[in-house]
Amino acid sequence: EDQNSFKLNGSTAVLAGKPDIILLQPAVKRATVIDEKSGKVKDQYIWQVLLYMFALKLTGLKEWLIDGEVEYKNDFIVPVKSAQLNNTNTKRIGEVLQLIGNPQEPPRTPSQWECEYCDVLECPDRFQKPPVQVADASSHF
Repeated sequence: EDQNSFKLNGSTAVLAGKPDIILLQPAVKRATVIDEKSGKVKDQYIWQVLLYMFALKLTGLKEWLIDGEVEYKNDFIVPVKSAQLNNTNTKRIGEVLQLIGNPQEPPRTPSQWECEYCDVLECPDRFQKPPVQVADASSHF
């Protein structure tokens, strides 16, 4: 597995990862990134494969057609087509990499679930449920 590891030094951060499998077909300049999962189907795994595909384009496979797939334990496969690494998604990946590589901490956006199990009750970023608005029955008469 270590043969698949990569490390890209950017101006503000280092992008590193290790896809489970990279199938290379040099004769046709085609690659397939395969990541294996044992849990539930999640969109974040598609993004993980897209990130690997993005990195491969920067590490010498620029002219190659790179596809991917997320393979689950029960032989369920989610294909990730090269067309999904389009300008919009490439831009989103770049924006996230810049955000996490920025020395300034991004704004916190805790969720209700995260705060529900947190012990820091005085946290200024604690999730607050929006107030329930009750209709005034007298205004309808």
